[in-house]
Amino acid sequence: MNLLKTERIVSVALPDLTPVAHRIMNHFAGPEREVAGQPRMMMNYGYYLPPSWEISIHERSFRPIGQHRGALKIELVPQAGTTMVRLSAGVFGIPVGTEQLTWKVKLGQLWRDIRQTGLHDDALLQSEEFLTEAAHQLAERGGPAPAPPQLLPPGQPPYGQPVFAPPFAAGVPAGPPQPVPAGPPVVKIYCSHCGAQVSAEARFCPSCGTKRE
Repeated sequence: MNLLKTERIVSVALPDLTPVAHRIMNHFAGPEREVAGQPRMMMNYGYYLPPSWEISIHERSFRPIGQHRGALKIELVPQAGTTMVRLSAGVFGIPVGTEQLTWKVKLGQLWRDIRQTGLHDDALLQSEEFLTEAAHQLAERGGPAPAPPQLLPPGQPPYGQPVFAPPFAAGVPAGPPQPVPAGPPVVKIYCSHCGAQVSAEARFCPSCGTKRE
């Protein structure tokens, strides 16, 4: 169990987490706070998933991390049929997981400070509430789910398409069946005496014994 983060699985799957991320950022923005967020692409078994989101919330009371501002990190991570909400301490403007190892002690201290404030519980509660509301609104609208925004790098396939080529057999890509060229027409030979069919190599009729001319 990692004591430096809080995770909660919400039974909600959305094709686009952007509106939820914007609601969270607008909810926590204020004169005593600075809020920022950005999407992150994820890939699972060769398929690009809807973008996850990472949100940073900095309060003036947060201790610095080196020469940077400390922040509460909120991650919205799509999974199979669910969305994970992950809270942790981080550095404002620096993605989670890329912090320097020398900051680990200060990040632990910042995390303890965050856990003692109401911001931690409020962030967890609001994230779950906004996800659930977005799922209900999507279900009420009915019809096909809206397509996620195109956030892939140039040249990458859109969401839902594999990044690998489809399998093919014997080194030849699958395609429509090709017609088989027809051979020469078969000529049938009949006996001039009894009318029985005779092979082209036979010298005598197998039925009546008449010699072929």
